This record gives sequence, structure tokens and C-alpha cells, in this order.
Amino acid sequence: MNELTAYQQSGLPAQPDDLAKFILLVPEKVKAMQAEIRAIQKAQLAKEVYDQKKSELDRLRELMLLAYQRMGEITREMPKAAGRPSEKILRANANNFEKPKSKAIQDLGFSKDQVSRMEQMAAHPDIVDEVITESQAGQTEATQSEVLRRIKERENRVIDLGEYRESKCKTDMSRIDRDHENLRQFRRSVAFSGLCEVTDEMLDSVAAVDADLSATVGELEKTIQLLTVIRNKLVERRTQRGKKDFHPGNPGVHLQ
Repeated sequence: MNELTAYQQSGLPAQPDDLAKFILLVPEKVKAMQAEIRAIQKAQLAKEVYDQKKSELDRLRELMLLAYQRMGEITREMPKAAGRPSEKILRANANNFEKPKSKAIQDLGFSKDQVSRMEQMAAHPDIVDEVITESQAGQTEATQSEVLRRIKERENRVIDLGEYRESKCKTDMSRIDRDHENLRQFRRSVAFSGLCEVTDEMLDSVAAVDADLSATVGELEKTIQLLTVIRNKLVERRTQRGKKDFHPGNPGVHLQ
């Protein structure tokens, strides 16, 4: 365990191979320290002894999270196929990782699942920092499972927000399309399908088809009444919005 003590005093190893050894070594040390703490509790030793050992365990766990994050940063930069790695990796590793990523992580002693978890942590350094800060304040334990839980919680919130925005966008677009169609039909209705002027020829044609004109006059009266209702309701809504009333149509022409 002397090697681990040196790591704790000097910080994380710089080279990926050494960092991998540290990561693989730490879990066993954590288990041993947990056993020591249980023994201290069972023997009912002085609280100072317990606090000292618990503090050592917490600091080791915090260092372990940083190691996971750092390794995740390294493996994310590894080329999936054999070839020259990025400059970042060249600076960090003398072996240059001139091999496929799957082979490189295997040589380091990790599984794909382990690397996946570490890369998630590397993608969310703020969550790692958050957990470490809370650990130092005695509010939580600095464990990988706690970091991954918070990452999943955040990703779920992002997915939920994305789905909500997509659903709202579809609803808004549907409403816009529906409003546009309703307005188009309204314009067409009140404009008599595009009627712009009344000519003598048009009236002659209507009179020729409807001999006594009773039906046509009746329909026109109904239409006038309907248009008056529509006009009055629109004026009322306009007034409710704080706008002044207006007179539709040509000057001097008012529907009663």
C-alpha cells in the first residue's frame, strides 16, 4: 500500500498506465479502510481515531473520482481505429496509443463498461466537482455511483425538456395551421368567394335564374344579419384590447 500512499500525497499519476494501476488499486484500499472503520466502531475507540480514519477514506474516495474523470478524458481521445492519436494524448502518454481503442483499454485493464462510466464522468466534470465539494462538507459520500446517479438525473431532465419543447412546437404549429385555415375560410365567406364588385350583367344573371328573387333576397338578408353580428363581435374584441373603435367599409357606409 506504500505506492497508494505516495499517490495520495503527490496527486494523480500523469501517465495513463500509472493512472490505470492507481484506479485498479484504490477499490481494494477502500474496502480495507472500511473494514478498519467498522473495527474502530466495534471496539468503541476514541472518536478522534474514527474521525481521522473516516477523513482519510473520504479524501481517498474524492481522489478516486478525479482519477476516474481523468481516465475518462484520456479514453475519449483514443482513436477507435489504429492510427496517430491526438496531440493531447501524445502529450499525456509516451506509448502514443498507436492501437485501436478496444485494444488500448484492454491493455490498461479496463472493460468497456468501466470505460463508459469513466467517460460519462469526464463529460460532466461539474457534477464530479459538485459531489467532491459536498463530500468535503460532509453532505454526501464521494462515490462513482453518486456521480452517475446525478448524471442520469440531469440527462433525464434534458430529455424531458426536449420532449416538452418538441411537443409544444408541434402543438403551436398545428394551432397556427388551424388558425390560418379558419381565417382563410372566414375571408372567403365574408368576401363572397372573392366577389369585388356588382355589375349589371351579374344582377341580370341572378334575376334570370331566380324569377321572383324571393329566395335570393332572403339569403342576402340572412347574410347581412350574420355579417352584422360578426362585425359587432370583432369591434367588441378590439375595444376590449384597448383599441379605439373603427368604422368598417367605405366612409359613410355603416351596417345596422
